[in-house]
Amino acid sequence: MFKKIAILTAVVLMSSLMTTVSHAQLQGLYEFDGGGDGTSWDDAANWEQVLDPSGNPISGNPATPPSGVTSADIPMLGVVLIDSSQPGQTALNTNIGTAAGAGSLTISGGDLLAGKDVNVGRDANGINIGLLAVNSGTLDAGDDITLGNGSVGIMVMSGGAASTGDDFFVNANSSLTMNGGTLNVGDRLITDANGGIVVNGGDIVADDDFYFFGSSQIAVNSGSMIVKDKMRLDDPNAKVTVNGGLLRSQEFGFCSTSDCSTSYVLNGTLEINGSGIYQSQAPVDASSPVSQLSVAMAQALIADGTITTSEAAPLHLGVQSVIVPDFFGNTDLTFTQISIVPEPGSLLLLGLGGLGLLLRRKMIR
Repeated sequence: MFKKIAILTAVVLMSSLMTTVSHAQLQGLYEFDGGGDGTSWDDAANWEQVLDPSGNPISGNPATPPSGVTSADIPMLGVVLIDSSQPGQTALNTNIGTAAGAGSLTISGGDLLAGKDVNVGRDANGINIGLLAVNSGTLDAGDDITLGNGSVGIMVMSGGAASTGDDFFVNANSSLTMNGGTLNVGDRLITDANGGIVVNGGDIVADDDFYFFGSSQIAVNSGSMIVKDKMRLDDPNAKVTVNGGLLRSQEFGFCSTSDCSTSYVLNGTLEINGSGIYQSQAPVDASSPVSQLSVAMAQALIADGTITTSEAAPLHLGVQSVIVPDFFGNTDLTFTQISIVPEPGSLLLLGLGGLGLLLRRKMIR
């Protein structure tokens, strides 16, 4: 009997501890004021505690920098740095650019774990910008990363790794530029209004959907963007341009009926140029979603201008079936690939020209 009670008590205790860890409650708000060395996240003198655990105003330097139960506001530009000498930095929420001022955070090594959200551009008045640079090291948000949560937010990744437990938002007038590194999105990557993404290198992987709402503009120049489920363009002005690198999704567009067999919805434009490649999983059988892209459907979307190119003849869009060795743990799946290819006639002329050159060289010898 006592053994059962002891076991039950231990289970309840562990459950309560896990609940406390998983759902940490805000125990104060710190604001970066640069009063210490002026730059370092881990220097407690650079922070002022402005709210106590009850949410009441308070003033004074905390004994330590932000922790997993305190949130961090950054209303200063060009001064907040996490480098390789600062491992294990934490905060509950991190707000970069607030009503108190424009703000920036640079991660050049080390790591930052936000138990909940990272907001870049958190001025509800829409005035003060937020800037986030990840050059190396890691940034991990337990919930969302939002660029433009009230004011403009700009994020530039040149290396390192960033991840979310849930969604990654790029809202109006805000942008993400990937020059290197990896971004792993635990759920959906969502852009809105004229939010923009430019991928010049590195890799973006989302475990659910790419949702490109409003007049979103997405450009892949190198690197990759890969999503486990849908790529949706929900506005006629939304555009995805693939000039190089790889864009891959399981579905192109989405189906609006419950059985996902007849109604297909797609707005916006996909443009493919240069060495750019787009791949969408091909239907397996009649029960596959209509938004999985067959070769015939891809050709029809090219014909109606939904999928287009700016390349001049003799280059044009070509469609073929390819085997993708691994797609989120599923092996050897058939995808429909769209890329730039020469016109068949130009290939024949090129071949004949090469043959003529070879014969001419033989005659000269």
